[in-house]
Amino acid sequence: MVEEGAEGVEADAVRAMELYELAISKGRNGIAMYNLGCLLETGGEGVEKDAVRAKELFERAINEHDFVPAMNELGLMVEEGAEGVEADAVRAMELYELAISKGRNGIAMYNLGCLLEKGGEGVEKDAVRAATCWIKRRKRKSRERKTFVLDKEEGAEGVEADAVRAMELYELAISKGRNGIAMYNLGILLRDGAKGLDCNLVRAAELFKMSIEESNDTDAMVELGNLLRDGAEGVQRDTDRACRLYERAIKEDNHSEAVENLAALRDAEINEVTEDGD
Repeated sequence: MVEEGAEGVEADAVRAMELYELAISKGRNGIAMYNLGCLLETGGEGVEKDAVRAKELFERAINEHDFVPAMNELGLMVEEGAEGVEADAVRAMELYELAISKGRNGIAMYNLGCLLEKGGEGVEKDAVRAATCWIKRRKRKSRERKTFVLDKEEGAEGVEADAVRAMELYELAISKGRNGIAMYNLGILLRDGAKGLDCNLVRAAELFKMSIEESNDTDAMVELGNLLRDGAEGVQRDTDRACRLYERAIKEDNHSEAVENLAALRDAEINEVTEDGD
């Protein structure tokens, strides 16, 4: 609050630094170590940048408190190098993997994927594993899929949108390990027909079916159900099968979208029967 300034609170980096130091001295506070490290890494008004001290604080937060955000921050610092801090891609990879093992951290998955895509000294390029990291990160946000997309598909900050490359990575992941999440994500990409790709509902339906068979993906059940409910180019309408898929998604995961879609489909069927009776 003091560091960045909240409503009615004047920003004061020096005072923030004093408070972090006090918290560390009183209770060896991992959050304070991390916050002070971030402040020293970037500097602030009245506070000089000190990458070496920042690194020491992140190390302490990790060693003394197992603090996952510090693993990510230190990983980025040693991956890129900083004044007084030598670049070390191997150490960065270890830190990202540690963060993932501790908290299945989506940021660490993304950072590790980026490192593996470009490689570094002592770290070989590995497009398959990079894709897997990004795919797992997206899967962890499965309930946010309406707004969150894989960075390679539509482009995140600093990442150029490249749907074709995203498709290549999905295909690669599927070919190497029959990855159910990649099957689902590629199905979404082909369903929507992202920039540079033709819409292909038949292949999308096949991929959703494969994802269900491979990993029992309830999101894939809903998406396949939607295609069968609506009927589409090359996909024959089958409301009975759509209902079964929605029911399965509800049973497996209490899937909210499946609940809504099943209710709407049942209502539509009742209305059709009523109209026919009239």
